[in-house]
Amino acid sequence: MSASLGWYDVAAQHYRVFMFALWDLRHRFPGMSVTSWGRTPHHNASLAVSVPDSQHLEWTAVDIVGDAAMRPETAALEHAAV
Repeated sequence: MSASLGWYDVAAQHYRVFMFALWDLRHRFPGMSVTSWGRTPHHNASLAVSVPDSQHLEWTAVDIVGDAAMRPETAALEHAAV
């Protein structure tokens, strides 16, 4: 068995890290909601603020909002997401 990872294994690892980061953000910012995750190319193209190579097409991007009463400062959220 080869020690190198195939593209599927690398993609699965990347996705697990992405999912764990979302889980972590949810616990740090309990008022957080996801408003957009994966998109079809058609849906992505229909959005005024989308880009053709959006990570939403790969299901590795999310748009989030915070409940008004629990909305964190933007700097705190950006720092936590790094």
